[in-house]
Amino acid sequence: NVLGIASSVLDDVADALRAKDSRALDAALTAIRNSQTDVDKLKTAASSGKEQATISPFQWGNRGRIRSLIRILSPVDNTIRNSRVLARRALILTQDGDEISEEQIEIIEEIAAIALSLSDLYERHREVSEATEIPDLVRRLRYLGGRVGMDVAEGRVLSAQVILAQSRSIIVDLLQICGMSRESAVAVLVPTSESPAYPPEVWVDMEEEL
Repeated sequence: NVLGIASSVLDDVADALRAKDSRALDAALTAIRNSQTDVDKLKTAASSGKEQATISPFQWGNRGRIRSLIRILSPVDNTIRNSRVLARRALILTQDGDEISEEQIEIIEEIAAIALSLSDLYERHREVSEATEIPDLVRRLRYLGGRVGMDVAEGRVLSAQVILAQSRSIIVDLLQICGMSRESAVAVLVPTSESPAYPPEVWVDMEEEL
């Protein structure tokens, strides 16, 4: 549900940026702000599930899955927080009468689509589906990581630069939800420094991959 909210908001942000619709962006920002209650409920449910799996023999078989779900709580929370900052900056940018590139909007749309796929995947609760679908989502995120270089927002205002930075952060969050460590997830991104703390591992051009 939380990932679905993030996906819906990011999709609305992309549409509103393209239409330069500040009212729609304000509504999207309100929606993502209201999602904090859902995040808090998620943390409470995870804590309860962990306790039950520890003390109840009937739940011992679920301990591995519960540990996996608890592991992704932090990146899920970060996805919401980073989406909130992105929506806020998109609103500021539009109110100022500025704009971002079409490529930046397409990147936000793809992030939204991947977040929705993850939401659907976890809603089904099928480990077999995770094993087959997660690798494809990781591939898509790796490709996105190769697109979010500084050139995408070159010559744009500060708000556009911040939106790019938040897009990069959400890609890292989603890769962590898919099972990557933070270090490996950051290494997927095109470097913005000549001496990145985490040198790039693998990010490929889609045409070369095909």
